[in-house]
Amino acid sequence: ATTEIYTLSLHDALPISAQVKSTLILNSSCPRLKELNLKGPSTVTYSQGHTGNFEVKKFSLESGLGRWELNHVPFTLQVPGLHNVENVLGAAAVGLAAGTSLEAIAEGLATFKGIRRRLELIGQAHGIAVYDDFAHNPDKVRASIATLQSVGQRVHILFQFHGFGPTKFLKDDFISAFSESLRSEDSIYFPEIFYAGGTADQSISAREIAEALKKNNVQATFSQERRDLISIILQRVQPGDVVAVIGARDVTLPELALQIFARGRMVIKQDH
Repeated sequence: ATTEIYTLSLHDALPISAQVKSTLILNSSCPRLKELNLKGPSTVTYSQGHTGNFEVKKFSLESGLGRWELNHVPFTLQVPGLHNVENVLGAAAVGLAAGTSLEAIAEGLATFKGIRRRLELIGQAHGIAVYDDFAHNPDKVRASIATLQSVGQRVHILFQFHGFGPTKFLKDDFISAFSESLRSEDSIYFPEIFYAGGTADQSISAREIAEALKKNNVQATFSQERRDLISIILQRVQPGDVVAVIGARDVTLPELALQIFARGRMVIKQDH
């Protein structure tokens, strides 16, 4: 038997689904997929909730990490976040369709620790965890913030927008995402928008978004200098907090997360 696996954009989903000759696997919690009403000869739906025929049982979330059962087989995921639970459910459904046993799938996932820059844990010291994450659009930002809030008492996010064009186009969506996701105890810090060169229209600044968030009672800080933001973060963090560097395109962001962790180990140790 041949297993064909497609990674679809929603734009391509309808014509591709018409070509499926065997099993079509869908995330039943996605409202836009529901609108498309896709059908295959055999359709399997999955969901972290109770809207699919491939569902989680005995689900628990401890320090952001998921545990659950599928058909009486226990699963443990070392990568935090409900969105990652749904990713795993999709992968498990594909594995089953391809003939892999649930036991083998669960065993493999138990040792999976994620991939680089997807809520990657850089390190923990003095009760503070530092993460590096690739989220760069409003929906992904919401998911990352929700996950970080599940693993820490307070969240400190250093977010760098990945381009002037995308930031200008999604400005209102970003403001809504941060305003609705961040709690009163959380903080967000913005350096200037990443500039990759060329003739980009630079008529927008991260400062504008920080000011808009302040009007929405979000603890937002802007600085042209990233090193200044690091100093401010390290002055504010307390044991139990999490710090995350979030953004895309700029290859120096992982190094920035490492700098925060390294400086934090020294500064916090001296202060305590």
